[in-house]
Amino acid sequence: MAKLLIVSSFIILTFTHSLFAQAKWTFMVYLDADNNLEEYGIQDFNEMEEIGSTDDVHIIVQMDRIPGEDNSNGDWTDTRRYRIIKDSNSYSITSPLLENLGEVNMGDPNSLIEFVNWARTNYPAQHYCLVLWDHGDGWRKVNAASMTALKENRRTDQNYLHTDRNTSAMDKLIEFGKNRSRSICHDDTDGDYLSNDEIAQALAAVGIKIDIVGYDACLMAMFECAYEIRDYADFLVGSEEEEPSEGWPYNLLLEPLVNNPLITPLEFAQVIVDKYGEFYNGNFGSDQTQSAFDLSSVNETLTAINNFAQAIIDDNESWIAVRDAKAATDNYAQFEHIDLYDFTDNLQVMAENDTIKDTAADLKTALSSFVIRNYTEYSHENAYGVAIYFPHETMYSAAYTSPYTAIDFPVDSQWDEFLHAYYDNNEFGGTNDDAYEPNDTFEEAYGPIEFNTDYEGYLEDSYDVDIFKLEVVNNFDSMKVQLSVPTDFDLYFYDDAGTLLDYSEKSGPQTEILVFQRLLLGTYYIKIMPWFVSPDEYTLTVLQYQHQTGVTDLENNYSKTFKLFQNYPNPCNSSTIVTYYLPKPNEIRIDVYSVSGQEVQTLYSGLKDAGEHRVVWNGKNMHGNIVSSGIYYYTLTANDAMRITKKLLFIK
Repeated sequence: MAKLLIVSSFIILTFTHSLFAQAKWTFMVYLDADNNLEEYGIQDFNEMEEIGSTDDVHIIVQMDRIPGEDNSNGDWTDTRRYRIIKDSNSYSITSPLLENLGEVNMGDPNSLIEFVNWARTNYPAQHYCLVLWDHGDGWRKVNAASMTALKENRRTDQNYLHTDRNTSAMDKLIEFGKNRSRSICHDDTDGDYLSNDEIAQALAAVGIKIDIVGYDACLMAMFECAYEIRDYADFLVGSEEEEPSEGWPYNLLLEPLVNNPLITPLEFAQVIVDKYGEFYNGNFGSDQTQSAFDLSSVNETLTAINNFAQAIIDDNESWIAVRDAKAATDNYAQFEHIDLYDFTDNLQVMAENDTIKDTAADLKTALSSFVIRNYTEYSHENAYGVAIYFPHETMYSAAYTSPYTAIDFPVDSQWDEFLHAYYDNNEFGGTNDDAYEPNDTFEEAYGPIEFNTDYEGYLEDSYDVDIFKLEVVNNFDSMKVQLSVPTDFDLYFYDDAGTLLDYSEKSGPQTEILVFQRLLLGTYYIKIMPWFVSPDEYTLTVLQYQHQTGVTDLENNYSKTFKLFQNYPNPCNSSTIVTYYLPKPNEIRIDVYSVSGQEVQTLYSGLKDAGEHRVVWNGKNMHGNIVSSGIYYYTLTANDAMRITKKLLFIK
């Protein structure tokens, strides 16, 4: 039976090939929805069906689905091939099935090779656009479980980023996460993905140069990604930042292609960016990006990068300027991705060395030719289209130059040498060392600090932390810990045993404040951590108020207070737990809101007994759809009067 099915499939393909002469375009979508984006894969399929194929434009899709996510359209979970036909049904897949391949590992480069060769053979065209659809990670991915643990340990691990990094549990988590080099097309059923070098190998094997390679995925508009496929495509389209789950608006971008099949690859690459901007236009937050690269100028840009990097290395006197330029540069959801043009522009201004200034000007000129279209929103007003890898030293990945997972760019460029030269000058590398460094651990905490005194410091890297020691030797009526911040920093307060007593995690550049009544005598620690980073200083002040006799135990004070704790895990990509504490029985609500204030989901509404409770958010809105990546707020409201708000980061 199986052999008969294979023969039948071959007959269909042969017959299909005989129907079509060479078209103007074949638009191929390698749609890997074998993961939690399945629902959005179906939406995009239906967007393509709004336009449909013509004699001049073939829209060809290979789609893989997964059990347990979206049960619509027959809930099939194998891999299928289609030529998209226009219809008016925006919910159902109606295009005729061409092939059912069974379960296919879309993370295997051979599957990509077979799809492209099949599409070329049966739907020949003058021009080809290949879209890789799925989760994306730039040149690499930190394992989600590892990053979740890193974030959670920000609050609970006394030895967070311990300087010797030999025995801390954080060390194991970071090493596990940072050496997993990934890229795109994560196939959950088969536990596989396509790395950048595998994409290049697949494109090399198909034997023709693809006109446009599009990454409908997060974080793929990196020079490293572009350089890897430089010999196998003419143009690349992708995003520096994360994309919302909705991804590309296929109906908008395919319509001009179908209406004008004589459009050139250059023009169509620009159209994709323009239509992406037209669709989002501030409607999904304020941080969308999309850009197109001309890969014919990649070698010229590489030369300019090398000259710029070598000038910095040769000078060996501009490391402070490099640090300050990096701190002022636009970055993305993976903080180690920075905008290359913005960094170059910042350093051109901040450096005093003429060669650095001259090579920076040359690199900016090269990048202006390399990036042929760029769309950004106001949260990334300094994003010019192409990102590059520039992590903090503690998060540098050995996979960047590993012979087993290496991409070509660090081997062929001076960028990796520049990074190591920067790290070797570790008195400048990473953060702006203030007078209190090193104070990254409880053992190294600066202090004891004085009451009613300002302490000014810096947090210029997402993995930096400042810890101060406080000695309470006299009874007093009350104490206020106040942190004035240049951007979104958070404040934590611990006792001598390392137990977290209280914290403040306000959103944005709001002053963080903790107030204690009649604190017990002893040693305490204050930890300051960044949500975002800034080259500007913060100010920490501990104010002690008039002494009164008597001491109130902190636990008794805690038992009289409503508490809403940080969700766990955070960031989250599937579900997360929200924990809260009620001092007495109350009518309460737990709600999730978008950054624009729109209600997303009610997690609980009703009467709750006193004590600690938990509720789970599955990342879906009130309509049952997975929300877009971004920052969300969750609130605890009691008796419609008292409200506490926290923020979380959802990553699809």
